[in-house]
Amino acid sequence: MTKDEAKKTLHDFYHKYIGNKSPSVEEDEVGESYYINVAKSQDQSNEITIDLWLEDFKDKGGKRLSIHLCYKNQKMYRNDFGAGIIDAFKKNYPEEYNVKIPPENNKLCYQHNEESKYYFAGVYINSNDEVNSLSIFFENETVKSIIKGYVIVSNEKNGKITQRFQQILARVGQGEYREKLEKLWNSACAVTGCNIREVLRASHAKPWKDCNEEQRLDGYNGLLLSANYDALFDKGLISFSPLNDGWKIMMSSSIDISQLELLGINENDYLKPSDKQKLEEKEKIDEFLKYHREHIFKK
Repeated sequence: MTKDEAKKTLHDFYHKYIGNKSPSVEEDEVGESYYINVAKSQDQSNEITIDLWLEDFKDKGGKRLSIHLCYKNQKMYRNDFGAGIIDAFKKNYPEEYNVKIPPENNKLCYQHNEESKYYFAGVYINSNDEVNSLSIFFENETVKSIIKGYVIVSNEKNGKITQRFQQILARVGQGEYREKLEKLWNSACAVTGCNIREVLRASHAKPWKDCNEEQRLDGYNGLLLSANYDALFDKGLISFSPLNDGWKIMMSSSIDISQLELLGINENDYLKPSDKQKLEEKEKIDEFLKYHREHIFKK
């Protein structure tokens, strides 16, 4: 693996999930792996970083991405994660602790290469479910407390890494944003009432690119929709009339209604708010739907 190859892989992943910068790519002390810095603590005397790594385990697993908290201070590392937990991991998974083989995906693991002064705690990323892997790392209670306690900030312009990651999750309809929508819509599709979580999507009424920081995580800026409705809503092929008109479905003239019916969508559909929704909540939702009707919907 060349540095140029590593640079492309690391930057592609960073731009996809973390931000717009292109951080410098560094080579590890052993010369077999590469990493970029995602965030670091503001306190230079107790420096901790969050780094994105690309390692090549060759015949033991090939190229693997991971995200880690990185420590130079062993005492801080053991205090933060618990000496007993780390010692048990080292005893039960000695090759993983010494970075000889890649640990299991989606599981917080601890590492220290004997040739390195650094100590790590992180998650190896499942290439088929990258967002979930990142979520397991950033939503781990210990990791969250460390990020908060050491004031670890993103190297992007607007700094809080936890807020940045919540925006990433919101963009793909997960995390805090999705939880807000589930609460507003009683964990069911806003049109059909279907409550099979695996087929529900957290849609934005005002698209991500058009939102300010606050709007991106605003639960009123969206609908919980089953997959077919979500795809059409996202592309502006359907929308919903104003609240005082019953939030009736609006269909783009560019789509044959008979084709929509094949997807189970018909002209009598409308949004069905839960009984728990207050009038002021509906009005806030309606403001975002107005934006969708006026700027996204393809009449």
